[in-house]
Amino acid sequence: MKGCRRCTYWQGTGQQLDRDDPAIMGQKVEFGLCRRYAPQPGTALNGSGAGNGEDSPWPKVASDEWCGEWQPDVN
Repeated sequence: MKGCRRCTYWQGTGQQLDRDDPAIMGQKVEFGLCRRYAPQPGTALNGSGAGNGEDSPWPKVASDEWCGEWQPDVN
């Protein structure tokens, strides 16, 4: 089964969240960082919608999400 937790590019942070979805109420998911692509300088947005020149962070994703570039973690 696909999921960020099982992806080679995902790095867990230890932060957990309860899902609001009634179908999985009470289950916790862990947040992690997607390390597929490096953050790009100048892509972070300030309040005006313009780049502020700071590096954008690694995308934060939940362990049960996945994308089209998912690769199984072989470790």
